[in-house]
Amino acid sequence: PGEKIDFCICNPPFYSSKEAFQAENARKVRGLAKGGLNKIRPIEEVTKTAKQQQHEQIMKKENSRTTSNNFGGTDSELWCQGGEVAFVSKIISESKQYAHQCLWFSSLVSRHANSKKMEKLLLDMKKGRKEKQRVLRAIKRIRMGAGHKSSTILLWSFWNKSERMEWSRIRGW
Repeated sequence: PGEKIDFCICNPPFYSSKEAFQAENARKVRGLAKGGLNKIRPIEEVTKTAKQQQHEQIMKKENSRTTSNNFGGTDSELWCQGGEVAFVSKIISESKQYAHQCLWFSSLVSRHANSKKMEKLLLDMKKGRKEKQRVLRAIKRIRMGAGHKSSTILLWSFWNKSERMEWSRIRGW
């Protein structure tokens, strides 16, 4: 009850179902295999028989990978009903209950469109106010990217800047 938490981070399940996860995983594996095939040898230099053999090898690897998932994680870490939007929305809503105990809440958001939805939810929550309940004071975002993949870390706090400074002074950092 009286415990203080400096930082809470969530890495949500990104997919809304096992099928959605498997479809995305298969797409990634095909992309990796295609890139690997092009690096091995230009297509023109490969005979039809060699192409067929390489295709069969790729398909065998793809089929074995789709069940083992190249992302890693258990079922509940990879998907949930409603996907990351539903999961992070629930985290944001529940964070109000712990506003007086936690300095910063955060969550990874895998897709830009989902990030916009989560930011809107946070902004709407910032407008609302109830008696004896802390008001959302800060929303920050960190955009990250590598290659074609980009994601966002959303951060929110129910403490204003001077309160956050005092928190850090008391905590010794």
